This record gives sequence, C-alpha cells and structure tokens, in this order.
Amino acid sequence: MDPEYAIYLDNNASTPIAGSVLEAMDACARCQHANPSSSHRAGRQARQIIETAREDLLVSLGAELTGATPDQLIFTSGATEANNLALRGIVQEGTILLSPTEHPSVARLGNLLGQDGIDVQWLKVDHRGIISLEGLEKSLAQGEVGLVSVIWAHHETGVLQPMCEIAELCARYNVPLHTDATQIATKIKIDLQQLPVAAMSFSAHKFHGPAGVGGLVVRGDVGIRPLMHGGFQQAGKRPGTESPVLVEGLRAAWQWASIQSESKNKNSLLAMREQLEKLLRNTLPDVVIHGSQVERGPQTTFFSVPRVDRQLLFMALDQRGIACSTGAACESGAAERSTTLQQMGVEEDLIDGALRLSLGHFNTPGQVDESVSCILSCVNNLRPPSDGHSGVAPAPLKGSKLVE
Repeated sequence: MDPEYAIYLDNNASTPIAGSVLEAMDACARCQHANPSSSHRAGRQARQIIETAREDLLVSLGAELTGATPDQLIFTSGATEANNLALRGIVQEGTILLSPTEHPSVARLGNLLGQDGIDVQWLKVDHRGIISLEGLEKSLAQGEVGLVSVIWAHHETGVLQPMCEIAELCARYNVPLHTDATQIATKIKIDLQQLPVAAMSFSAHKFHGPAGVGGLVVRGDVGIRPLMHGGFQQAGKRPGTESPVLVEGLRAAWQWASIQSESKNKNSLLAMREQLEKLLRNTLPDVVIHGSQVERGPQTTFFSVPRVDRQLLFMALDQRGIACSTGAACESGAAERSTTLQQMGVEEDLIDGALRLSLGHFNTPGQVDESVSCILSCVNNLRPPSDGHSGVAPAPLKGSKLVE
C-alpha cells in the first residue's frame, strides 16, 4: 500500500497483499523456478504446487472432484480473462442474456458480440439494482437462450443478485449460467453443491492476493473452447506456462481472506461498513446510500451527497490521504457517470455526487471514524454557500427514496 495514503478505501479496485501471502510466494519463488510442464523432478515439483492449489480451491468451493466429469478450475490472468473465456468459450447456441449492470469486461464484450451478429439481450433491473426474475424466466421460456451471465456482487453498489434463484431458473430451463463473483469471492461461503452455476470468475487481487492471476471454475459437464491456442496446459483450455508463484499466491490469499471473513468482531468487513454508513447518515442527513434496501457485499458503500460533485469530493479526499473511487477502477480517468445508477433510475444530481468506499481486511474501525470526519469536512467545504449548514442537510431530493 502506498505509504502516502493514510487510509485506503478502494479495495474493490485492488487490495494490498497480505503478509502471509507474500511469504508463501517468496518461499515458492526461491525453490520453484522450473516449467510445470517439464518432466524432470524440478518440473514435477512445480506442477505439484499448481495442482495442489487447484484442488484446495475446488474443495473450498464444494466442487465435484470425482466421477466421469469432475469440475474444473482454469487459472487465468484475472477475472477479465475469465469473463471473456466464459462468454466466448462456453459451447452454446442462441441468445446470450446479460444483466445491464455488468462489469465492463462483460458489458463491452456483450456489445462486441452483438456487433458480430450474436443475439445479445439485456435484462432489466429495478430501482434497487436487482434483475427481474419474472423477466428472466420469460426470456428463458422462449427456448432460444444459450447462455446467461449475471454479476453476483456489483463492483459499485455492492448489490447481491439472488444468485440461487437465478441459478435454479437457469437449471430448470437447462441453460448454462455464468457469474462474475469477483467482488464476493472469499467474502461469503460459496458452496457449488448448493449453487448450480455453470461457470464462475474471480481474481486474486480482490482478496489480498497478487494481481495477474485469477480463475474460472467450470462445471465438468460444460463444454468450453479456448480463447488462445498453443500448448496443452490446463487441458488446452488455457494454454501457456502457468506461474507456480502466482498460483501459490492465489491459494494462500484465498485461504487467508476466507478465514478473515469468518470473523464476526468489530473489525469484520460488515461491522465496519455498518459503522461507516451509520456515521454517514448521522453526520450527513441527506446522504443517499445506493442499494441499501437489499443485501450487499459486506465491503461496499456507494453513496451520494446532493449538491456535491463526486470528482471534487474525490480529489479533496485524495489530498487528505484517503483513497476511494468514483466507480470501477477500469474506468479510471473517465468522467462518465455511473451507468448502473442510470439503470436504477437514480436522479441525475445524485449520480453526479456518487462516491464509492470499499473496505478491506487491513482497515480498522478507527480509520472508519477518521474517514467520515474527513468526508464531512470536505463536504462542508464543497457545499454551495446557499446551503448554509454544517453537516445538517436540507430535505432529500425528490425521488431519492428509491435508492436510500
């Protein structure tokens, strides 16, 4: 973590690597330099590192490891590659259904596939950011759907889609479901025995692991074509020499972050987020927290302060050593407003004031208190003089009840 930042609250973009993960990677790097595809002893040892990590992760997810068609874990460079592999690679014919609030690695690919002549249709979300199960079933019942992809935990709002219900609907109509689980992996217990998804993406740097490695879990009965062609690594599904060091970092981070997420004390992500939002509401009565009426990932708060521009607030907090975000990191530098909030029907003034705070396991309750104090100070400095208040805001804007 950059030492200039006193408080890092942009963990949905990337997380600092945990110490135990660095130690595991260092130990691996010092003794595992061979190519995992080589037949000599050093190569076999490198291969063992990768296969042990693969098995540990699959076991943690409750995947099927035996039988004629065991579940697969394909290591990738991260969730973007995993999402592309799922949408392009899962063997299917017919329409692709996508939620309108997908991460750009899915949304932009969906647009590209549509330009290539594939029938891509977009589901609708309500004012909470939840897709319509009735609309999904209506589309599935038409009998021409080949693939559904729905993000599990949203990267901006944190809103959790009802994934079990979505998966059950897709299974009922025998349509494969892919979910981008990047923002929820390790945050909750995922049991593939109870969740009939066909494929699931994740990335290590979202849970205190290294950047550059992630995975796509694929059910054993789901056919998938490779994006690239080369050697026979990973059964040819993702050719290229694997990195034992990165894979070991992924394994260690998954284990470490999962243990941290089991904590129920005041340092847990959920406890700190509840503390954060309570303080925001107490100090800024007109604050709007998007998606707060439904279940969200425990680390994410996406809020708006009416009559305060998000970019100005972001820069003011940045100058005070607080790292946060105005949205997805892959949109960094873009002045575009949140398309997710637009899909949710949020008022323009609230969209212009939206800022994301995302917690990680390195944050503390004390940092939460300090952050809210800084936010209040910055907001009071940025409010138009006509507002004439210090932490006491005018009545909420018309229509804001939809997203409070």
